[in-house]
Amino acid sequence: MSYYHVSQIGNLLKYADARAENARRKILSHKIQVFLSHSHDDADIILPVLNFLLSHGVNVYVDWLDEAMPKATSGETADRIKTKIVEADHFVVLLTENSRNSKWVPWELGYADGKKRIQDIGILPLKRSYFTSDGEFDGLEYLNLYPVISSGTFAQSGLPTPVVFPPKRIGGSGRVLGAGWLEKSQADF
Repeated sequence: MSYYHVSQIGNLLKYADARAENARRKILSHKIQVFLSHSHDDADIILPVLNFLLSHGVNVYVDWLDEAMPKATSGETADRIKTKIVEADHFVVLLTENSRNSKWVPWELGYADGKKRIQDIGILPLKRSYFTSDGEFDGLEYLNLYPVISSGTFAQSGLPTPVVFPPKRIGGSGRVLGAGWLEKSQADF
């Protein structure tokens, strides 16, 4: 298992406008909703991450793209985020060097942990720099608690593909992201 680098995510996809694609998908019924928890210091890489998730046929909720979100952070902001976490089918943490210092990411993850099944929470570690090693994320307990979305190889074709690895504490082989993890009716690991 190897964590993605920002350029790998961007190179995987061809969508030009994530907002337009996400809006189009919201019109379609029966689409899976993913809440994307992230540091606002990572705003510059949200577009490729959105495209990456959109390419798997889901809607993605990003708080600062929500026009109903209050302009200034307040209790209303927290209430709206809580509502959106509950409404989402899946909760994904964009784990970067920046999110380690975020006040909101751990809070959102803790709230999601109390509201969602473990298998409906995923961690997407993403290295912003080629100089960042996978070890940069060592010591983050949630990498041992929740499924990790990472780079793998599709067995039949040998092509690189996103793989969801069950939590380290459970072990087991990876699951292909688009072939099951984002489906509503997931079996327990």
